[in-house]
Amino acid sequence: MPKTAEEMWPFMTIGIGFCLLLHHFMPNKFKATLTMNDRLVIWTNLFMTAAYAKVYIHYASLTGHLVPVNSYTDIPPHEVLYVLLFILSDEVIFFLVHKWAHTKSVYGSWWYGHKMHHKFLNTSAWTSFYANPVDHFLSVLTAALLLPMLMMKNGIDISVPTLTAFMFGAVTTFVGSHHCVVKEEKGKKKAGGGDHLVHHQKFTVNYGNFGYFDFWYGSYVGKKFDSWKKGK
Repeated sequence: MPKTAEEMWPFMTIGIGFCLLLHHFMPNKFKATLTMNDRLVIWTNLFMTAAYAKVYIHYASLTGHLVPVNSYTDIPPHEVLYVLLFILSDEVIFFLVHKWAHTKSVYGSWWYGHKMHHKFLNTSAWTSFYANPVDHFLSVLTAALLLPMLMMKNGIDISVPTLTAFMFGAVTTFVGSHHCVVKEEKGKKKAGGGDHLVHHQKFTVNYGNFGYFDFWYGSYVGKKFDSWKKGK
């Protein structure tokens, strides 16, 4: 885990590459058929993700509140709460933006076009980066990293390992949520995965990453909250 800002970007880019490489060794994975245009879009968004991280880390350093550490024991214990706040902020923003992206005027628009991301009913680690670049920029990158930047811009220190851990966790969660496997049910092969796969197949459900806001809003489809329902 990086201890200085200079170490963050190489760590992040290598980490993204490792996540995508790991996908190729997963058993029974779904393999999406990608055209040359699909690959161009994916690599455009991968490049934008790397560039965004580079610029973000640079400006975070300029605030003077992205704090390097000499040892992991130098990380203030209260920063555990920061990570929880970052996760909550990301989930709220992603849920709201994602729901907005499914409104009629936005879903098929040329300038945002979330419909593009829904080309694949069955998804993979690679198709997680298949989206309109504006969509990817706003709903994925900005949603995750808005709160940490606002905090640093307003004089709140965040240590390098804490911000790195959250950034890396956000990336792996995003990529992992699109992973699905091919399984056999009643002699037929079908894709199986998590809540986000259900979203790609049913479109107007499971907008969030973790399901809680969908459960409260009434748009959750899955078995995660069955025990809650039984308890009512």
